[in-house]
Amino acid sequence: MKKKLFSMVLAAMVLGGLIAIASQTPAQAPNNQPAASPPTGKVAILNLSYVVKNYNKYLDFSAKMKKDVEQFEVQAKGKKAAYDAIVKDASDPKNAAQREKYEKDLKAVQREHEDITAAMKQYVSQKSDEQMVVLYREIQETAVRYANARSYEMVLHFNDAPANTPDYYSPSNIARKMQAGALMPMYVNPALDISPLVVQTLNAGYKTTQPAATPPAGK
Repeated sequence: MKKKLFSMVLAAMVLGGLIAIASQTPAQAPNNQPAASPPTGKVAILNLSYVVKNYNKYLDFSAKMKKDVEQFEVQAKGKKAAYDAIVKDASDPKNAAQREKYEKDLKAVQREHEDITAAMKQYVSQKSDEQMVVLYREIQETAVRYANARSYEMVLHFNDAPANTPDYYSPSNIARKMQAGALMPMYVNPALDISPLVVQTLNAGYKTTQPAATPPAGK
């Protein structure tokens, strides 16, 4: 349950950052886009959240982050165990004379635990920020290549749960749509949705690698 919650939080952080980037990015292609051709009227849509969640690069990133967070959690549990041990010793009447020492030790261990927690949050935030920029640029570049190859004049992105899934009509997803300031299509011809094809292209070009694990900073 804890790992699932972390995965959901991590996905929300990355997707939230992607949405923020998309909302601040002008509706134009990268600088390598060829000269404009005569209008064709062809438009495609791209479900950004669908693409991210199905891109193997994001899945590998998420798995690595889980392992890194587990290392922080092991350190934090060690400090918690040390704290509990000090509390137990301090409660023994035979150690009443050492009360000040135990109080100092408790404060020291508590600070170390807080430092580990803070380091974990900073690590996750920094890595998520870096990754969301990489993901967005790769998705955008792939969408541009796809559009140019098939004479699409425009690719519109949106964020939604896949249709015909429980999440599609979940209260949280409906509430998000009702409050969203961006255009949300009420009907879309499935032929316009290039999201699966963009995922396929991204995964075909991405070579899964498993670099040697490097312990994150922390006490």
